[in-house]
Amino acid sequence: MSPKLETQDLVTPPQAARLKGTSREWIYSLMRRGKIEVVEVAGRQFVRLQEVLNYKPESVGGRPPAPKPAQPRTNSRKRGVK
Repeated sequence: MSPKLETQDLVTPPQAARLKGTSREWIYSLMRRGKIEVVEVAGRQFVRLQEVLNYKPESVGGRPPAPKPAQPRTNSRKRGVK
């Protein structure tokens, strides 16, 4: 017997994206790839809230961080006042 499904455990993909602080496209991608379980209720797709909140990517991906701006060069010698 499967465990009882509570509706408060389910969120829509856009809600999941807001809660996780990411895009809807990323959530839909996880759903397509089977990384998070999809629950269909009355023809609508939902995901389990705890599954989304606990999801950790296997590897680091995405765009690499931007390079740090160059620091202005300073003269290390102090100039004497004349």
